[in-house]
Amino acid sequence: GEAELWRRLGHDLGLLGLPFAEEEGGLGCGPVENMVVMEELGAALVAEPFLEGVLVPSRLLRAADAELARPVVRATIEGSAIAVLAHAEAATNANLADVQMVATRLSDGRFRLSGQKVVVVGAPQAKYLIVSARTSGNRGDAAGISLFLLEAARPGIEQRTYRTIDGSHAADILLTGVEASAAEMIGREGEALPLIEEAVDVGIAAVCAEAAGVMRELLGQTLDYAMERRQGGRPLSEYQVLQHRMVDMMILTQQARAMAHVAANKLLAEPQERAMAVSAAKAYVGRAARKVGQAAIQIHGAMGMTDESPVGRLFRRATAIEGQFASVDDHIAR
Repeated sequence: GEAELWRRLGHDLGLLGLPFAEEEGGLGCGPVENMVVMEELGAALVAEPFLEGVLVPSRLLRAADAELARPVVRATIEGSAIAVLAHAEAATNANLADVQMVATRLSDGRFRLSGQKVVVVGAPQAKYLIVSARTSGNRGDAAGISLFLLEAARPGIEQRTYRTIDGSHAADILLTGVEASAAEMIGREGEALPLIEEAVDVGIAAVCAEAAGVMRELLGQTLDYAMERRQGGRPLSEYQVLQHRMVDMMILTQQARAMAHVAANKLLAEPQERAMAVSAAKAYVGRAARKVGQAAIQIHGAMGMTDESPVGRLFRRATAIEGQFASVDDHIAR
């Protein structure tokens, strides 16, 4: 089952420690190593929340006090628990400052959180939630957003869980008067936005690498099928029109991988340069994944849309990736 697969990712392969520092028990790997792993997870169509439960929180937990982060990092590396970022809200578009969840400071210095988060992938499997909330300022302000590390089972937290189009577990989360201490805040009060932007860019670069793996597999499945399937007494692969389609698929796949590589390499650059590289990659990869997916389905014919066909499942993941972390248009605008 899924728990067994997660255990194997951790115990057998050691991948759950990939982005965490060696002194924390991790492997201390950087963006390019993360990209290699994400590409292979994409090709194998692993629907586990590696991106949401390992890569994205690793960046956020690095900014937390050691005492707060240590047990969560240890549990993540062991494979016994994960933390996921709960940031997106119903009205959120590509503007990560659009936060309406409110954290009101109480007289004893604690905070009370109320509001809703939507489509939090990995939340049903998470023991911890890293929740963004507004401690000051107005909706859309860059300043005034803070992050809190909370147990998912804390009183006042309700989850409505469901499966997304590609089979991932996700949830909409309602917080009603949830109490948090000042010690559970990650980083400084009201200064979380740059940290969230960086963590989301890590996620976007990772999803671009995953898409490259999905596209590579779509191409491979299509080439195999075109060589085996015969029509009019000869294999599909001998029809020139289909050869052109498959060459286009190959070019798109190679360019997507190159763009994902650039995004990974720029994750350590200045915020402006990082944001531009990541958004350029996401805009290109989002479109390319759709084109490759559509071509694969068309060459496979009706069979490609069935649940039994790996091409159908890969196509659903490619479609989901296109909308994940904001749309192509949002990234072009950014």
